[in-house]
Amino acid sequence: NSGSNLDIVVPVGSVLRFSGVNTEVSAKGVTGGSRVKTVNGNVSATALRGDIYLETVNGEIHSADNQGRLQLQTVNGSIKDEGSAGRLTLESVNGEINVSSQAEEVSLSVVNGEGELTLTGTKRLEFSSVNGEISATVRNSKTPKITASSVSGSTKLKLDADVSAHVEVEASAGGSISNSLTADKAQKASKYGPRRTLSFTTGSGEGEVEISTVSGDVELQKN
Repeated sequence: NSGSNLDIVVPVGSVLRFSGVNTEVSAKGVTGGSRVKTVNGNVSATALRGDIYLETVNGEIHSADNQGRLQLQTVNGSIKDEGSAGRLTLESVNGEINVSSQAEEVSLSVVNGEGELTLTGTKRLEFSSVNGEISATVRNSKTPKITASSVSGSTKLKLDADVSAHVEVEASAGGSISNSLTADKAQKASKYGPRRTLSFTTGSGEGEVEISTVSGDVELQKN
């Protein structure tokens, strides 16, 4: 038995709340806010507005052209977000996250996964990983506030050449730091320990970039 398909049409401005177990969910055009949760199944959401919460334990999340306060969360599965705007929060334990967004604020957390972010006009960005790899490209944001941390995962950050920010990078237990955004080089913090640091300011230093890792790799690049 392959199950049944159920189509639900809601009035304009309605709030959508749905919870399922072995269910695939697709939502489109709901403007009053949406909260969708399932255990085993994919979640697809398009052109939603307001407070948007999408969660699956074992499944994929596909978000397209959603605006508002978005929270996308999965344990074992991938997340793909395209065209979002507003505030965006993404969480995955084991999975890939791929984002192309114009959200002003973005927060990303992965444990054993990969994250690839292409952000335009984002003013505030926070991301963290344990064993994962995260690559973030930030365009058209001259004074961003960026905070990133990892344990043993790698972090790559690409910024515009005219970015104006104070940058601090620390690798505390043997990680590497590579910088091609400016000519500044990482230095050993002490003669005997493995800790390395990088500190510099571009432009008038209005923005802030802080990156820390225990034993991972950090790479700064120009767009």
